[in-house]
Amino acid sequence: MARTTTASLRHWLAACSLLLPLAGFAAPADSTAQRHAEPAPLVIAHRGASGYVPEHTLAAYALAVFQGADYIEPDLVMTRDGRSSPATTTNWG
Repeated sequence: MARTTTASLRHWLAACSLLLPLAGFAAPADSTAQRHAEPAPLVIAHRGASGYVPEHTLAAYALAVFQGADYIEPDLVMTRDGRSSPATTTNWG
């Protein structure tokens, strides 16, 4: 009886030693990529797309959104009556 127990134990150990390393491949391949993926950068257009059109204009804001800006940051100026309003730039020189 000891002989059959030893033989079955050897078979069990052999099966475990062959199948256990395969357990590492059972996880989905993309789980590691999702865990280590870096978040996309946040794009903020200060004064719109001021390098292409005059800053603080609707055209600058529209172009910034078209180019993929997530947010537009206009400069705010305090007016005489104490309100904050966006700084404006005209299209004329």
